[in-house]
Amino acid sequence: MIINEVNEMSNRDFMLEAYNEMLLTVRDINNDKVSPLVGAVLVRDGEIISRAHRCQTRDGHHAEQTLLDDLNPSATFNDNDALYVTLEPCIPEARSEKEIACSKRIVEARIKKVYIGMLDPNPEIYHKGVDYLLEHGVTVAFFDADITEKIKAE
Repeated sequence: MIINEVNEMSNRDFMLEAYNEMLLTVRDINNDKVSPLVGAVLVRDGEIISRAHRCQTRDGHHAEQTLLDDLNPSATFNDNDALYVTLEPCIPEARSEKEIACSKRIVEARIKKVYIGMLDPNPEIYHKGVDYLLEHGVTVAFFDADITEKIKAE
């Protein structure tokens, strides 16, 4: 009897992949404050189609910005796509006028499901990124608690 093994990754696997991507973060060079480590993984039909980390392509670029604007600028997304990001996406009120907030980028890209590793401890953003996504029809879920603790420890 031959058994065909299916190598399907689970939500937990994608969470861990986002965590590992986060560890590749490059620190902002033109910033007096310490920038957070952030990783993002885009999944379609159970497979990773793209991944990014903060400052991967340019100084100051958030992981979502890199993933959506730099690495996949002409991509179209569908209901089977999910974004796994280690830190709550920023909101319009927290970015300069010339920068599009990551939560807005996600909505405009029409990504319908986002898994978040941890809420942003910045009081200007804390839970507001989640609220923004929910208000715009995006389903939000959170990483497993033990992975969130790993993220916080970094």
